[in-house]
Amino acid sequence: MPAGVLQPRGFKWIITSRLAVSERLGGLGPAHRKVRRQQEVLWLQKEAGITHVVSLLTNNQNLKVYRDSGFEAHRVPVSPEVEPDERRCLYDKLRDLLSNPDARVLVHGEVIDENLGGLMSGFLVDTGLVPDAVQAVTIIEQILGRPLGARGRALVQHYESGG
Repeated sequence: MPAGVLQPRGFKWIITSRLAVSERLGGLGPAHRKVRRQQEVLWLQKEAGITHVVSLLTNNQNLKVYRDSGFEAHRVPVSPEVEPDERRCLYDKLRDLLSNPDARVLVHGEVIDENLGGLMSGFLVDTGLVPDAVQAVTIIEQILGRPLGARGRALVQHYESGG
């Protein structure tokens, strides 16, 4: 890996070479570092070939940096409670972006948490890539290397039941 290039924390491909997740570039809150963010941007460009960044943050932090770095950047704010219309907006945005066969999309929140895992599980069901919530949760747990708790599972089950 070239010097000055750093893989974003928690970076994982959800759909190989098409859809990935990570923590917010540069770290979160008071630990956010501009230099780290720039190193992670370079890694996303050079190593992962990311073309689009979708931020789930409720503010517009980093969007200008992403755009100035050459990414197509989008903000799809998701509240801690994850409302059904927020989930639908995210899934519609991801479907739209991934309709371009050359797109490589990174989705990030502050951290990789129950909400992000649940949302990605639900997206796999929404697209028909995975037939049911249980299987989608199992796949995401394996990819992320951590179990999803009740909150993350509820997002998928709630979605699958039409909520």
